[in-house]
Amino acid sequence: KSLSGRILSEQQREEKSLSGRILSEQQRGEKSLSGRILSEQQRGEKSLSGRIPSKEERRGSMKVVIQALSSIATYSSVVSWGTQMAYEQRGYQAVGGEYLLAVMAAVGAYWLVGKWFEERR
Repeated sequence: KSLSGRILSEQQREEKSLSGRILSEQQRGEKSLSGRILSEQQRGEKSLSGRIPSKEERRGSMKVVIQALSSIATYSSVVSWGTQMAYEQRGYQAVGGEYLLAVMAAVGAYWLVGKWFEERR
């Protein structure tokens, strides 16, 4: 009995310590994993992808912003000029080809700014 009692108690001690280690490693893994996930989510809130965008990515987004702004400016300028010219010719306000001209000018401005950015690279 004393020999089997010792064997059982040693096995029980090993199982307890082994299960204790496994549990503590699992608990540590869950804590560190959840900590990593939270910190990545928190960093993701600060920047869209959780990392600092490269120079090329920033240049690409700046290109789109400048293209859009130049298109809007061109469109509004051409519409303003075109509606005044059409009013002088017709003698009344109407919707006509001046808006088609403005859209074509805006698309041209968008394209030209894109080409300008490509040549600057």
